[in-house]
Formats: sequence, structure tokens, C-alpha cells
Amino acid sequence: MHIIIVHYLLYLMFIINPYTVFASLSPQSDAMSVTYGKQLSLKIANKAVNRINFDNQRAIKIIGQTGGFSSILSDNGSDLFITPKCDVGKNIDFAVLLAGGGIIDLSLKVIASNIPYIATLKFSTNESIQETSEVVSMMEAMKRNEVGKYYVEQNTNPVNIIYKPYIKAYIYESYRFGDLTGKAFILQNKNSKQKITISEVELASLFSNVKAIYLEKPSLDPKERAKAYVILARGEV
Repeated sequence: MHIIIVHYLLYLMFIINPYTVFASLSPQSDAMSVTYGKQLSLKIANKAVNRINFDNQRAIKIIGQTGGFSSILSDNGSDLFITPKCDVGKNIDFAVLLAGGGIIDLSLKVIASNIPYIATLKFSTNESIQETSEVVSMMEAMKRNEVGKYYVEQNTNPVNIIYKPYIKAYIYESYRFGDLTGKAFILQNKNSKQKITISEVELASLFSNVKAIYLEKPSLDPKERAKAYVILARGEV
């Protein structure tokens, strides 16, 4: 779905470091700082399609009560389009799960306007800002092929990606620890002539409770292979 937004009313830039998030509301406004890990407050128009852009991060899931708004997550997870259903003055609170396992808590205040609000979240590329968690630790262990504290099983379970018939996928390794299960995939483009793409959002849609996801290459050349990793809540398949 292609949505063209023709007006820009608000531009927000967030720079996340280990301590604070800085948000510049506009060139004429004072910058405000928000403690990292706390809820971020934004505004959205009640009669427009608003947009939140995640810059170099990828959103894979919306968590929380979603009855108060309509939303569309772009195919690559870089943009979230939101139209509120609730009254002006109400707040919409929910969280967004990022592909790397991070979570952004948002509070959107509904404003009377037919001009969309646009927010761009800017994330530091410094990996040290990532929260230390079991999800992140398992993802890094899987990428480095380390066993350590994890129970690891070797297997060759095929996975059918119905909407990507030219991609052959199978799970070659499973990690377990606590209430988490990690799946290591091999993805291969079976097409001998065309490049095939797959996004974190598309891969995440195969599972019901994804905690994190990583794609080695979202675009596969003809016959090319690449790895992907998915972490799930225990009990999910």
C-alpha cells in the first residue's frame, strides 16, 4: 500500500544514547530530553494518516491495546502509519517491538487536525546502547555460533514461506535457555534469474510471539544463500 503524505506539520528527531533521548520539536522549539527507556510522548492528528519512521531500525510488531487506532506497518518495518479512532484529547499508549529485540514505549496524544504528524526516530549506531537482556545475549550467541549456557540442537526442519515461493528456507539449529527459543535459518533464493527480497516483518509473520529477529541479507541474488535468526517466547513454534 502506497500512502502519500502531502503536508508536514511536525518533525521529531530522537537521538538515543545510553542515558537520554533528545527530541527537537521544530527549529523554533526548545529541545526536550527524555530518560531512555521511558515512554515517548508524541502527537497525532485525528483526521489524518500519521507516520512514525524508525530510521535504521526495523519494527516487527505492535504490542498493547490497538483498538483505539488503525495502523499499517510498512513491508520493511521502517514506517508505522497510524489513524486514531478515539476522541480528541485521548492518549493512545502502546509499545513497538524492534527487530533487534528493543522495545519503544509510545504515548500518542490525539490532536484536532487534518494535517498529519510525522515523527522520525534517530537511533545511534553504537551497539553499546542496546539493553543487556537474555534476548540480545541469545541473538549474539546465535550469530557467533557459540553454545555457552545454551542447549543447542542441530536439525534440518523445512519452513514454507507461502508468500515467497522462490525462497527455500529451513531451520538448521535451535537454541534454548529459560523461556526463550532461538531458531537459526538458512534462506536461499531458488530463482536463477531474479533477485528476491524478504523483510523482518515477513519472516516474523510466520510466528506468533517473536522477541527479536535478524536477517543477514534482506535481498538475495539468484541462487544466493543467507542466514536469519528468530527468537521466540518458549512454547512458540
